[in-house]
Amino acid sequence: MNKKTAIITGAAAGIGKGIASVFARKCYDLILVDRNPSRLDDVKEDFLKLNPTLNIQTLATDLSTPHGRETLFGQAPVADVLVNNVGYYENVDFFELEDADWQKMLNLNFMIGMQLSKFYLRKMLDKGSGRLIFISSESALNPDVEKIHYCVAKTMLLSLSRNLAELTRNTAVTVNCVLPGPALTAGTEKFITSRYHPDLQEAEKQFMASRPTSIIGRLVRPEEIGNAVAFLADENSGAINGSNIRVEGGIVTSII
Repeated sequence: MNKKTAIITGAAAGIGKGIASVFARKCYDLILVDRNPSRLDDVKEDFLKLNPTLNIQTLATDLSTPHGRETLFGQAPVADVLVNNVGYYENVDFFELEDADWQKMLNLNFMIGMQLSKFYLRKMLDKGSGRLIFISSESALNPDVEKIHYCVAKTMLLSLSRNLAELTRNTAVTVNCVLPGPALTAGTEKFITSRYHPDLQEAEKQFMASRPTSIIGRLVRPEEIGNAVAFLADENSGAINGSNIRVEGGIVTSII
């Protein structure tokens, strides 16, 4: 069987690195994209230590710019799987948000994924197969007044994903979303240990106490999110299309 090629954006750290690690274990040919070249090199080195036979390309480019996207399109004109993971969040009071804050949030969390999907989805449809996966957030479903612009951007991804799935009728292409909950990334660890407690385990416990609807009562691990993404990327998941998979430990209380 031919190996599949997966493009993963924002792959140098956090959830993106967790996703990439699962795809590496499954021996995909990887194209890892991020703005940070040194972190990309570190990720590639770590993966190759575990499996020297992996085919890994890295691309340090800014996907928020036309040049950055064209660089990716030139290096990787086709892919079997596109994981639109790149994004960011910040806590800002709604009444203090400027237009530039909204534009930056929507550009990084929505527009990049839309623009990459416009390029790669057409090629997947021409081929008749492929997997397009968006990384949204439980914040797309759960209001959070500390970061309203982030919630809005992530909710937009749900609509984009479902609408693009409509374009895949009668093909083996699927478009789906994964909605992670708060994850134990380096950034989260730094935040909670500075705000709640210097001991990570205690900080995690106190942080999760502020999210009492969580059933698992802990932060999600990036690899757990990666497992869900890899499941959607698998050829055996073809009946799942236009759907959302929540990997948030039960924080979202809706039954649907």
